[in-house]
Amino acid sequence: MVKNIFKKEFKLSSSAKTIINQVLIFLFSFFFTPLEFLMGLYPFGICFSLATKEHALFSICGSFLSVFFFMGGDPVYLITLLGILALRAIASFLYKNEKPRGLLGETRTAGFFSGLYLESTALKVWISVAVALGMGIYYTIVNGYQYYDMFSLVFACALFPVLTYAFSGLYEIKTSKKHFAISLGVILFCLIYLIKGKE
Repeated sequence: MVKNIFKKEFKLSSSAKTIINQVLIFLFSFFFTPLEFLMGLYPFGICFSLATKEHALFSICGSFLSVFFFMGGDPVYLITLLGILALRAIASFLYKNEKPRGLLGETRTAGFFSGLYLESTALKVWISVAVALGMGIYYTIVNGYQYYDMFSLVFACALFPVLTYAFSGLYEIKTSKKHFAISLGVILFCLIYLIKGKE
């Protein structure tokens, strides 16, 4: 009897997987957004939001709340997140990719705004460059064209597309095993980085 219990397969329904996806995406965005990296950058939450597919709204909501809770409601980051939603919506009209893969492997399109945020990884990477460039130029001008901010701008323009591409491996149907492994590795790095920062 015990063997039969352990042999029994417990399969989650598509709706349950969708809900779990939404919760995980919200939580990852909430906790990754305030993680400060090199040169005063906060790239993880932004790039994770850029990489998400149809549940992008949950990611943006998580990042929004995180900015209010941990970053004093920084208007630059709030405007950036709104800009990401707008740019991705425009990009999704230009080119819609195939159905996304959820964090748990399902491929059924479900959830809010299911017709949006299905743009290609290449477009998301270019959007990340635009976001990094916009934020970098703003801080460079506001802080008086200091060399530190200029180097930070260049570093952000290199880092944001790399992270966005890395995170996107979680959602693409045709993701290679290597790309998917890199995505999981970046998620693990962020979690460890988060835990280390709390010690």
